[in-house]
Amino acid sequence: MLTFIQFAGCIKKPVTTPPVEVCNITHMKYSVSGLNTYYHDAVFTYNNFANPTSVIILPRASTGDPNITFLYDQYNRLTDGQ
Repeated sequence: MLTFIQFAGCIKKPVTTPPVEVCNITHMKYSVSGLNTYYHDAVFTYNNFANPTSVIILPRASTGDPNITFLYDQYNRLTDGQ
């Protein structure tokens, strides 16, 4: 006796959306309040995959406002922020 089993299925059509333009942040200015209000600039840099690699604080980094470095693995996944 032979039995045949037929599986039914469907194929989803890919969703097509118009491309979205990605804008990376390159510069940000912010104020720090305390005894005196002063301003910092944060400058962002990116790798070839448009992932941030660093944020440099100007005029200088300090204890409360350190520079930040982002590290990625071989698959370009974020692994660490220092």
